[in-house]
Amino acid sequence: MWIADRGQDPDFGSLIDPNSTALVVIDVQNDFCHADGAFGRVGHDNARMPALAAALHKLLAEARARQVFTVFVRATYDREVTSRPLAQHRRRLGLLESLCLEGTWGADWFAGVAPADAPNEVMLTKHRFDAFQGTPLDLYLRSNGIRTVIVTGVVTSGCVESTVRDAFFLDYRVVVPHDGVAEAAQERHDIALAVMERSFATVTSVDEITTAWRQSNAPVAPSWKADARKARNAGARDAEGLVLVDADKLDPARAAAAERLSALARQSGVPIFDVRSHDVALGRSLWDSADGLAPTSQPGVASSPALMRVSKMRRSAFADTRLGLLLRTNDIRHVTVAGADLVPGSLAATVLDALDADYAVTVAKDACADAGWPPLERTGVDVSASADIGARWRSCLGRRVPLPGNAESDLKLNFPA
Repeated sequence: MWIADRGQDPDFGSLIDPNSTALVVIDVQNDFCHADGAFGRVGHDNARMPALAAALHKLLAEARARQVFTVFVRATYDREVTSRPLAQHRRRLGLLESLCLEGTWGADWFAGVAPADAPNEVMLTKHRFDAFQGTPLDLYLRSNGIRTVIVTGVVTSGCVESTVRDAFFLDYRVVVPHDGVAEAAQERHDIALAVMERSFATVTSVDEITTAWRQSNAPVAPSWKADARKARNAGARDAEGLVLVDADKLDPARAAAAERLSALARQSGVPIFDVRSHDVALGRSLWDSADGLAPTSQPGVASSPALMRVSKMRRSAFADTRLGLLLRTNDIRHVTVAGADLVPGSLAATVLDALDADYAVTVAKDACADAGWPPLERTGVDVSASADIGARWRSCLGRRVPLPGNAESDLKLNFPA
């Protein structure tokens, strides 16, 4: 039933709830949109762009009235950020002179579609089609409690579609107003919208969005405000998971503590993410083959929804692994970390990466390799004993969704003797 439970479609008003929705405006700049800009000079028909600007002004007016978090994305393609593949693409388009160079008229906003001096409006600069690549866009969204993104701007089949795909892959709900995006060729615009609607986004109109916002009875309580952020951070304490990092390398006493902590997690409905190192040279997981894992050719397969196994090939459990995806998918915002090599290896790297990804972090000090706790505490990490962590988990039990399946029998962690 988990697909049915998670796959429920919210009504349109809830989908674009202004308190948890961000409006993203992409590349509405002279070089892309103005008749005298770079695209216009190589023959692009920019006749649709004034209508796009008018639609965006209408959408922005309503977004500002509802205090919607808004991100204006601009592109610049100066020499130092233009790679060989990007230069070859420019040559194919005939853009051999300049395109959105920093400080030029071409990089300026088109037709007044620009950020205002407001605390909920930010601007970022990108150098690739996808607005998430090389920018803090995801950081802005997750820091402000955003669940849905409305993607607008130009061009539909290029930067807009690239950003929509990445937003979907990062588990944001995506909305695209068909009249809030544009490009020169109507056929490419229509095909891109059809692709996005089929697989990545809800396609609607500017009028449908503004009407839903005007008719919303929900109080204006934007997620980007300090009080909302404080409440969200407090709630994150209940949305917790246990991350075990190379627990197979612990000495017997600390391994016993980690095993007790895992038992407390099972009893309290806290999911466990068991991260083990992967031997690149041998091409196999270092999990004990006797613990009932999937074959080494499938090192990421989990045996239970209560236990998710992760292979890593660097010190941090987040580095090029599926851990972040699993935490995000299961709405985990607080991680308790235990395991080996806290300083200077795996555990320290994992803790710091978790902090940088905006997780609340607790370290189980008696279930970790020896470390200097005071420096770690100065980073904002809560350092606690396993018994205290277990007591907190039990106190939250009534607010936590029970784990499916026979968690007690499925979780075979196989710590060292």
